[in-house]
Amino acid sequence: MKMYNCSLMIFLLAIGGLLLASCEKKEVMEYEGLDGIYFDVQYGAAHGDESVWARQNYTYVSFGTIEAEEADITMKVGIAGSVKDYDRPFRVKLEEATGEEGVDYAPLEEEYTLPANKAEAAIPVRIFRHGTAKNKLVLRIVPNEYFTQALSLKVQDEDTLDMTLKTLIFTSKLTQPKNWYDWAFGYFSEAKYKLVNELGNMDPEVWNATSFPSQYYYQLPLFITNYLNSKIAGGPESALKDPDPQSTRGYMTFPDVVIPSSFPDAWPKDE
Repeated sequence: MKMYNCSLMIFLLAIGGLLLASCEKKEVMEYEGLDGIYFDVQYGAAHGDESVWARQNYTYVSFGTIEAEEADITMKVGIAGSVKDYDRPFRVKLEEATGEEGVDYAPLEEEYTLPANKAEAAIPVRIFRHGTAKNKLVLRIVPNEYFTQALSLKVQDEDTLDMTLKTLIFTSKLTQPKNWYDWAFGYFSEAKYKLVNELGNMDPEVWNATSFPSQYYYQLPLFITNYLNSKIAGGPESALKDPDPQSTRGYMTFPDVVIPSSFPDAWPKDE
C-alpha cells in the first residue's frame, strides 16, 4: 500500500507539473507580438430605452447644454496588452464625417501618443457651434508598428462592438441631455429645461457631466413639482404653459403633476 501511494503521488506531481508548465507557456504567448489599442466604450441606456443598459461606442453632445461656441470632447483609448516604459504613437483617421472641417469641427492631429508607463490615453476632438444640423464624426484607430487590431471586437449579448471605432454626434440644437431621465423630470422640452435650470440654479453643463448629484434627481423634482402644483392651484391662467407637443394640452407637467380635466386647452385651436 505504501509503494502504491508513493507511485500515485509521483504520478500526480508529474501531471501537475506538466499542467503548470502548459499554463505558464500559454500566459507568455498571450503577450507575444504587438499590443492592441481600442476606444473606451460608455455604459448607458441603449437606444434611449432606460430599461435596457449596454455598452455604447458613441458620444452625443448638444451645444444647447453647453454655454460655449466650441468644445473639446475627449475620446479615451486603452490597450490590450502590456505597459511599456517608452512613448508609443498611434494614429486615428476620420472614416466618415458630415459638416465641414474647420467650420463644424477641427481637423484631427496627424498622430497621438500613449505615454510611457500608461495603459490609456486621450484624444481631444474640437467641435464648433454652427447651425442646427446634426453632425457626425466616425473615428477609427488604425494599426501601426506598435499596435495591432487583432483584439478590436467586443461581443455583448447578440451585438458586436467594433472597439476601433468611435462615433461623435453633435448638434447646436437643444436636445435631451444624458442625465435627464423621464422618471425624475418627465418629458423633455425646452421650456421645462429652462425652468429646471432657473429654479435649480443649475449650470447647463452638469446635464452631460460624468457624475450627476443625486439631489438633482430627488430634491429638485420635488421642489419643482410643488412649484407647478401651486401654479395649477391658481387656475388655468396661473398654470405654467409649454408649447411642446408632449405637454398636457399645452400645460407643463412633471411625473407627479396632473392638469385638471376642467382646464381648457392652453392654446385654443382657433388662436
